[in-house]
Amino acid sequence: SEQCSVYGDPHYLTFDGFSYRFRGRMTYVLIKTVDALPEGVEPLLVEGRNKMDPPRSSTFLQEVITTVYGYKVQLQAGLELVVNNQKMAVPYRPNEHLRVTLRGQRLYLVTDFELVISFGGRKNAVISLPSMYEGLVRGLCGNYDNNRKNDMMLPSGALTRNLNTFGDSWEVKTEDVLLRFP
Repeated sequence: SEQCSVYGDPHYLTFDGFSYRFRGRMTYVLIKTVDALPEGVEPLLVEGRNKMDPPRSSTFLQEVITTVYGYKVQLQAGLELVVNNQKMAVPYRPNEHLRVTLRGQRLYLVTDFELVISFGGRKNAVISLPSMYEGLVRGLCGNYDNNRKNDMMLPSGALTRNLNTFGDSWEVKTEDVLLRFP
């Protein structure tokens, strides 16, 4: 498996090791599986909600929202857990596919296919994705194909060299967010 991380005033490190800084203040797709997935590969959507920190006017990761197995799991700053719009106690284990635990100052979302997402109260996330997802994901974490030169891929599949164009193209638009943050 490989890791993608988001930290600081957001810096991103993709699965393929491409490092960049993108200071968007919205919610962005970090990982989205492609439409045509092989048998046995679970569809996955991971989004990062960035927020501005007014005193320093820096931006940081406020929340990681994962949609998997029909659950929407929000790991929030302050180590809060929200599942399908309900606040939940940790540890949380609805079934054998999925669990959320707290270790130290980090929340961990773990699935049976070895997705591990950890989110710290210090506003940083590390996402570990097994190799069966190689080449099957898009978003700010890149496309996981062992080539860091093509990670700045737009939703259309086109490549860009402009970081802001790349970042903005993965913004989750307001109407989607309103449906999910009532």
